[in-house]
Amino acid sequence: IMAFTTLVWLGSRIRWEHSKVFDVFSKNSMVIYLLHQQVIYFSIFLLNGLINPYLNAAINLAVSLLVSTLLSILLMRFKVTRFMVGEK
Repeated sequence: IMAFTTLVWLGSRIRWEHSKVFDVFSKNSMVIYLLHQQVIYFSIFLLNGLINPYLNAAINLAVSLLVSTLLSILLMRFKVTRFMVGEK
């Protein structure tokens, strides 16, 4: 309930309807969802035991979001790869 309330509060305060960042995430959300877990496994493999687990979680969040978004944008440019990830 707290997460829902917080997101509703943020949605009323931020002008997300005209945001380019929101548009990118909205258009590529399914492909980002499909790719983020593999990116997380790779970054955990590289960072496990080298840094604090809390810092590892924060870095994993940032790296997985960035890399999966970039891969999604790349995959959505070509008709064949767009079809392979289930988009039209």
